[in-house]
Formats: sequence, structure tokens, C-alpha cells
Amino acid sequence: PAPPVAPGLRACRSGDPQKDVPWRATARTGSLQVKQRDYTVSPRALLVLNCQISDRQMGTALEPKDAEYVEGGVRICASLASWCIRSGVDVGFLTNGESALPEIELNIPPRCSDAQLERILEALAVLKIRMTLDLHVLLDRQMESMSDMDILIVSAYWSDMLEERARKLRQLGNSVTWLKIGGGA
Repeated sequence: PAPPVAPGLRACRSGDPQKDVPWRATARTGSLQVKQRDYTVSPRALLVLNCQISDRQMGTALEPKDAEYVEGGVRICASLASWCIRSGVDVGFLTNGESALPEIELNIPPRCSDAQLERILEALAVLKIRMTLDLHVLLDRQMESMSDMDILIVSAYWSDMLEERARKLRQLGNSVTWLKIGGGA
């Protein structure tokens, strides 16, 4: 059974600051607790990894140096997903890459749990560094399910087509940020 938690508190997790520990409540319940921060909206993040190196890329294969850029994006997504979960932020993952194992889903809606982090890390581990479709097409297909999120697009390039999708996503109540990886255009 889960340890008792006092109102306005939650169980302590790795990375919680010690200054947020209410020592009296911790002593009373017998389990380490921290103050529950209330947000007007629960924060939700979506990490979008682009396996295209440029908007002019033809075919699915990448040059070895280009694949290294995308592998750097994989590491960034893994680190950010871990940080989100430790911070209590719902996080999801989406990519236009291909799974080496078809049973492993690469479109993971935002949630916050250790199991969610495991799902995202597993998806990143089986990711083939090659695109299955253009990123702007993937965003068009997912647009209806994306609202009220902080969307981080990890990509080697930014184009007018991606800026147009970002504008539409912002109209749906999302924030959209581009994190440039590698030396793409």
C-alpha cells in the first residue's frame, strides 16, 4: 500500500528540493512528503523528434554524419523526458522515425509516471534513424489531438512549412519551440 499523504502534499520523489519538505507532516505520517504545487493548468509537454535532416531530403536513408545529429536528438529527448517525469510534468513523445519493433508505439500521449518514462526510453531505444514521412505531414495528422501543451520540436532544420504548422498549433493553445540539432539547413 502507498504511504499516507497529508492534504496539499505528495510523496517525495527524486529531485524534489529539501526546502519543500514539511517535516512535521513527514513525522506525523511516517513517510517523506513535499508540498504539492498547484498549477492553474497541469503542465503537459510533447517532445517531437524529427528524423529528417532537411526539408529537401529524398528517401529515408541518412548519411552517417546526419544520423549522428538525429542520435543527438534522441539523447536530448531522453534527458528531457526524464527531467519532465522527475518534475511532475506530463510528457509525451512523437516522431516521424520508424520503430525497429512494430509493437513499440512511437506516438506516446503525455502522462507522468515511471512507466511513461520507460515507454518513452524504450521507443527511443528501438528508433530507426530514418524518416517514414515528412514532419509537416505527421504534424497535420496529429493536429487534432494536440492542444494545451508545450511542444518541443527537436529538429535539424526549420522551414516555412514547419512554421505554418507551429502557427496552427499555437492557435490551438499550444506553445511551440524549435530546438536545433546538428548542422542541418
